[in-house]
Amino acid sequence: PKTGPGQRLFLCFGGVHRSAEIWVNGLRLGEHIGYLSSFEFELTPGIASNATANIAVCVDCKQHWDRDCLTGCVDLIDEMFTPWGGIWGHVWLEVRPQVWMEEVSVETVIAPTPSCRVKAHIIGQSDFMAARLEVRSRHGVKLGSGDATMNSHEGLLEVGTELPHARLWSPEEPNL
Repeated sequence: PKTGPGQRLFLCFGGVHRSAEIWVNGLRLGEHIGYLSSFEFELTPGIASNATANIAVCVDCKQHWDRDCLTGCVDLIDEMFTPWGGIWGHVWLEVRPQVWMEEVSVETVIAPTPSCRVKAHIIGQSDFMAARLEVRSRHGVKLGSGDATMNSHEGLLEVGTELPHARLWSPEEPNL
């Protein structure tokens, strides 16, 4: 995909069995050992903006006890000494801005006053970050808002707001 100024390009995998090494244009980006867990590598340092890139993936399905002692997950086939493996799940390219959020969670509280709190890990480099949370009804009416600032390069951002007029869910009134 095309990238613009300040954008970063990532190669994302749904998973591999058992390990993978990734290269872009001959530059080794790294290795992932993790059974079928998802992982990603940033391609930006290895390619020029909007240039064609050669991506190489070496998947090794053999268990190497010196670096991969995982057993008991999906190991019945391993115990039978049957070779299996490869890329599992989807593989995709993802363009991101210089700063983005991961692991976003929303916590709701009902008593004593309805409220919500949003937590997110901020990834990327920025000298100053501000966030504004707005909670709206399904009709677009603003129910509450909150502001937060963060003065670190990467970290946890937390912002919350009280929602005193929120219509809560019940079997009689299933408001979401």
